[in-house]
Amino acid sequence: MNLFDSTKASIVPEEVQTYKDLGGVYIYMLEGMKHKFKELFDIFIKYPYETVLFHCSAGKDRTGVTAALLLDLIGCHEYDIVKDYSESYENNLEINASLAQMMDNEEAKQYLKSSPRYMMELLDYLREHYGSAKEYLLEIGMKNEEIDQIIENFTI
Repeated sequence: MNLFDSTKASIVPEEVQTYKDLGGVYIYMLEGMKHKFKELFDIFIKYPYETVLFHCSAGKDRTGVTAALLLDLIGCHEYDIVKDYSESYENNLEINASLAQMMDNEEAKQYLKSSPRYMMELLDYLREHYGSAKEYLLEIGMKNEEIDQIIENFTI
């Protein structure tokens, strides 16, 4: 499934190219893609015993927000969520040059970075507006029992 509404695949979807940095993009994702996150978390419910693979073109943005929600949901400390996200930049050094060459917009190349600040902005927003990932998932239509099932499946 595609978290963005773009009909064509791209490294940086058109919807997010107007944001000043990835922190704003991640907040946009939380607010603008609630129905998509609901679909995604329904998949985690539907396949409790199978492997569910989630990824994106660079493995840090759509993947990072999804992972942050899951990690927050199961009680990981914010420091560990940010650290996990921040490792994406170093892990992507080899592919960033190739990804940059595929981008036709010079300004879009800023989206290849994964500064810890971006994830901290997302987590601050999540806390301020929802309290936690659990409350966010409740807000987008998940039931307590479903959330408890996801937590149990990810922590066993």
